Amino acid sequence: MKEIKAKREIEEVIGYESTDGIRFSTEEECRKYEKTAKGVICAKALKYRIVESHEEYLFQRGTDNRVEIFDIKDDTAVDAINMYISFKWYDEYPAQINEDYIGKKAIIIWNYDEDYCDLFTIDSLLDDIKSSYESLISPKESK
Repeated sequence: MKEIKAKREIEEVIGYESTDGIRFSTEEECRKYEKTAKGVICAKALKYRIVESHEEYLFQRGTDNRVEIFDIKDDTAVDAINMYISFKWYDEYPAQINEDYIGKKAIIIWNYDEDYCDLFTIDSLLDDIKSSYESLISPKESK
């Protein structure tokens, strides 16, 4: 007698994840959320996101911040990212990107509570870091 065996892989749905990464236990909850203003705004903006990380990219900012990098391809991307920022921003005058960002990568560095952010391009971030250190060095050199 020969024993016949078969290996079976069972795949089951254990939850649902919205376009912005929020998890739900039911499909209905997830679909309902994605139709809210937050869900729609995030879905539009996150199409342009290249990277999202809690890594420490900027040693002076620490690791309690979240970094997102977006590819700003056109005016539609500018509008989507600005709505995304405005939705999360705590103040009535949120930081905004403009047409100068088109064709570049926008770096958004959120604070711990994600109700405030700094905006940069790679070039503007490097310029900011350079001028910060030069301002520290300059007074000492003139003595």
